[in-house]
Amino acid sequence: MRDLWAFGLLVAVAVGMNPPNRTGVEAVKAKTPEVVYGGETSVAERLLSHSVMIAYRTESGQTAIGSGVLYKKDGKVYVMTAAHVVADNETYGCGSIVVMFTPADSDKPCYMWIGKLVAHNGKLDAAIIELQGADPAAVNGAKFQNRMPRIGTGVYAVGNPTGDINTVTEGIVCNNKRSVDWCDKHHFQVSCHGGQGLSGGGVFASDTGECLGLVVRLNMHSRILMVVPMSAVIDWMQTNNLSDIAPVYS
Repeated sequence: MRDLWAFGLLVAVAVGMNPPNRTGVEAVKAKTPEVVYGGETSVAERLLSHSVMIAYRTESGQTAIGSGVLYKKDGKVYVMTAAHVVADNETYGCGSIVVMFTPADSDKPCYMWIGKLVAHNGKLDAAIIELQGADPAAVNGAKFQNRMPRIGTGVYAVGNPTGDINTVTEGIVCNNKRSVDWCDKHHFQVSCHGGQGLSGGGVFASDTGECLGLVVRLNMHSRILMVVPMSAVIDWMQTNNLSDIAPVYS
């Protein structure tokens, strides 16, 4: 981001918000973001309207920045992200969550809401945040693919690495059966570039725009991203009576 000082100030204001009703949402601007693009646009351009930045302040006052994917279900708006973005030591979501949306024609967040953690799986590293007050009709929610992508699949990673808002990087699925030491589900790896702040960002198929998974780790040496597949996230939601908030998938 070109103006890191201004961005830092914005985040400081955001995570310091303390509305009288913490379960409600008060947008900094009076309306929710409209669909960013319409008409003849590329898949990569359309993906920007699914991506948000998440600012989290723990109960002890520490702050963290992550990315997330917007979706809507049954008249409500949710954000899917990595659980470690909203982690407090051994607990989750006990601090303040602020979700920020940046239109494609801006380099700074223009809309923000207080979010509420409604489900998380620390081992899988996935979490669902509800935006109680966002208008579903004004949000361009993502669609999700419920199967492991094949090696060689073209992908885009979308998020906010190192605070660079609305960054899209291109790559391929370079391994789709990677064992990880934090859970028993296979993850997949992509060759897209990343950095701190991209955690929770969506990895999308470059042809259909469907969300394939969420970025949960970055190999600092190879720069390869580790991704939890949507098939694992949706399986967790369906087997834990979370189908009422599970995203639409193909």
